[in-house]
Amino acid sequence: MLKLKEFFILIFITVISLGLRIYNHDFNFSVIVSTLSVVLLFFLSRQIFIKQNKGSTIAILSSLFLGLNPWHIYLSQNQPKAALMIFLFLLFGLVFLIFLNRLIKNSKKISLFKIAFFLLVLLLIVGLCSFKPFFSDSELWAEYEREKMQGLNVFWAQALFHNLLLFYGREFVNNFLFYFTPEFLFLPNSINNISRFYLWEGIFMITGLVGHLQAKSMRKRLLLVCLFMIILTASLFRRDAFLPIAVIIPVWQLITASGMVEFFSKTGKKARISGTVLLVFVVILEFLTFFNLYYFH
Repeated sequence: MLKLKEFFILIFITVISLGLRIYNHDFNFSVIVSTLSVVLLFFLSRQIFIKQNKGSTIAILSSLFLGLNPWHIYLSQNQPKAALMIFLFLLFGLVFLIFLNRLIKNSKKISLFKIAFFLLVLLLIVGLCSFKPFFSDSELWAEYEREKMQGLNVFWAQALFHNLLLFYGREFVNNFLFYFTPEFLFLPNSINNISRFYLWEGIFMITGLVGHLQAKSMRKRLLLVCLFMIILTASLFRRDAFLPIAVIIPVWQLITASGMVEFFSKTGKKARISGTVLLVFVVILEFLTFFNLYYFH
């Protein structure tokens, strides 16, 4: 059951999130579903961290982070398909976890591999319905032809080092690794000059990833499966295809929130207080910087 304190905090976060999305913008369907995504993430987080002491704190933090996320705010105002995709992804995840929890209570086993495969197929279908895979790109094909012409003019060398499979395989690996780089996560992009995540989130992303890798809980492992399946799917498309990768936003926010709780739980009381004060200052400063750049420039 939702406690009264949690209810009022969630209402406050929802109002803040809605205000940021309708500031200098029309109140439309995209704004509604993106704000509801913040609420859904709260309940989804409660299902994932249902047995953890700080589960409610993680739920509050993850929904707050999504509400303040620069990329999510931008998508809610400019890319309604992406905003709807994130909402449906969270709704599906919440329903699935409720069903999974009932299976666990009834002592029924479910394979993590089957879940990963189903998620991969689902994401691929959505991606292919919206964008063409990178290997159908004419510019990439032209680059392959140029690289082939510049290579050794020997049959065996062409077959080993300049074949199509190796070229596309390298492109896929480059795309996959790109989504873990600071360039993608934290640096302003060339389209709208805003970053996808705040710089201060970096340390908690790492802490959260390490914590989830060491976790024995299937729910926490499922979060990592989602992360890698989303990136795996997005790697098959051009980097400017925003829809396949957009659903990674709430996943990273869950990992960041759990990483923050994990980080502060291992520090002393004095260090926790001073660290919290410093973090709040940095969060406010970086958010105001984004707010100024996005809304007034």
